[in-house]
Amino acid sequence: MPSAEKPRHLATEPKFGFALLFFCLTALLLIPGYFENPATVGAASRWMLSLISLASLYLIAYRLRELLIGAILVVPTLVMNWWSDLLSLYWTVYIVSALYILFLCYIGFFICRFLFETEEISMDMVFAALCLYMYIGLIWMFIYVIAEVNRPGSFRFPTELPTDPEAYINSLWNNFSYFSFVTLATLGYGDIVPLARFTRAWAILEAVIGQLYLAVVVARVVGLYIVNRRNNLPK
Repeated sequence: MPSAEKPRHLATEPKFGFALLFFCLTALLLIPGYFENPATVGAASRWMLSLISLASLYLIAYRLRELLIGAILVVPTLVMNWWSDLLSLYWTVYIVSALYILFLCYIGFFICRFLFETEEISMDMVFAALCLYMYIGLIWMFIYVIAEVNRPGSFRFPTELPTDPEAYINSLWNNFSYFSFVTLATLGYGDIVPLARFTRAWAILEAVIGQLYLAVVVARVVGLYIVNRRNNLPK
């Protein structure tokens, strides 16, 4: 009786998929910082987010159902992200941020499953863990953007935000990408401060998740290392 085909895991095809995705995520954080014009920052961020979304979908879509669900989430996100004139600017921010949160959670689920299904330590596993960590930071970035747009004054910023609506939104993306990862890493520089109770609660939750995530991933890697080392010992 022929044996059942072993299901393929993420990042086996194409090889080094997680490494490329991680470098794209890193570029998303670094590249906008080299531009001063808010419009240029917004365009650079949109390009990088679009590239990351398509690369993420390509990584997980080795079954038609997963591709369709991911496409249902990512296609309207990209459309509204690039054609913001379809709705008012603030409604576009709400919808795009919510769709990105759903999409990143969807991709994060598959990466998390890959991390706990794989039985060997590899560079794919290491980069997958790094990508998932970056996704957590991006998810909270969108949460903070929704919170500030919904209730202005929920955060205190080191400099006054622009009054032009589009420049204001681009400034929020830039500020909260910084604040989210600072909070995730529990650095707490204090230049951006959550003032409202619900934004403080989200910041606390992100910091706790960041610490728990590192503890769980390190435990997983160490456990696999011990198991693989024992299996490779001569009997």
